[in-house]
Amino acid sequence: MTERTQIMRARTNSTDTVKDMRAFVARSGGASSIHPTSLSGRSVRALAGKIGIKAMKSGFLLATAALALGGHTAQAGTFTVLQDPSSNGNTVATGINNAGLIVGSYTNSAGNSNGYTFNGGFADSNNTTAGTTDTTAYGSGNGGTISGSYANSTGDHGYTLSGGTFTNFDVAGATGTYATDTNATNLTVGYYTDGTGTHGFTRSGGTNTGGFNAPGSSNLTEFLGVNNAGTIVGAFSDGSVFHGFTFSSGTYSSPINDPSAVFGTWATGINSLGNIVGYYIDGGGITHGFIDQGGAFTNFDAPGATTVTQVAAINDSRRIVGTFTDANGNVNGFTYDLPEPASMAVLGFSVIGLAVTRRRRVKAD
Repeated sequence: MTERTQIMRARTNSTDTVKDMRAFVARSGGASSIHPTSLSGRSVRALAGKIGIKAMKSGFLLATAALALGGHTAQAGTFTVLQDPSSNGNTVATGINNAGLIVGSYTNSAGNSNGYTFNGGFADSNNTTAGTTDTTAYGSGNGGTISGSYANSTGDHGYTLSGGTFTNFDVAGATGTYATDTNATNLTVGYYTDGTGTHGFTRSGGTNTGGFNAPGSSNLTEFLGVNNAGTIVGAFSDGSVFHGFTFSSGTYSSPINDPSAVFGTWATGINSLGNIVGYYIDGGGITHGFIDQGGAFTNFDAPGATTVTQVAAINDSRRIVGTFTDANGNVNGFTYDLPEPASMAVLGFSVIGLAVTRRRRVKAD
């Protein structure tokens, strides 16, 4: 069992979470992430094993109410479960752009990871490079670019897909490269692993710039989302727990910590309004989603979620995508149109609480 698999199980299993989380993160020295969108292509295909998933009938697409996707206005509060019809029962949703194009990944009957797009219907979005065994689509850019990673016999590599053309790349010196999001100006962000740990990177005009480490990081920093203004969100480990952050014009925010978090906070997406989404782990080892609006946190769980609700991205219409586990142990993608926080409980989401924090800015070294 890999370190990454051990940490994922620790995060999603309330039993011994406190003990296991501290032990695994400390032992790894921050070498492995536990964020779902930062799983490599090889790791995504094993998602079911990581969190004890049971098989689920393929072709399942449940909508609790009518939802018009693909650039049309959807009724606030509408919640839709996403399960790719080609899946073996495990689908995650990780990106959405302002046109409503959703991207994510699913495992097929052979256990391989395939990327998909969803815009009223599912379509495969797999890297066509010869020898590719797994494709993981992470980000749905407002310029139409999809970002992700693919795996072959030499390891995990980053890619972007634009206009039907794949551009594959590796950060210099990396043992694994993972592109997580691209904005409307074609700024791609992500993270990579090397002999010293995990670091953020940016890519613009075909040039990769690596070596980004948040202040206080124990060699584990990941860039996970970017908005059109170039503000990046992500997470870092201090060797004990994870914290979210923003990074803009060379300046990191002070750590973003959900007030209810005990075992970590991950900032995974940001829109042009500055709304930040992500997830956190509470003292019982349960994972909940959040939206952070200027330091005011609204925490919530997807309808039917048991131990995990993870929010991955948000667009300018406040439509979010993410992943949750249900009472049968199934992994499901979802999309939801956020109403105003005061209305969320009425419209179907279980609102856990509201809290306000303030952050300061920290200049990068």
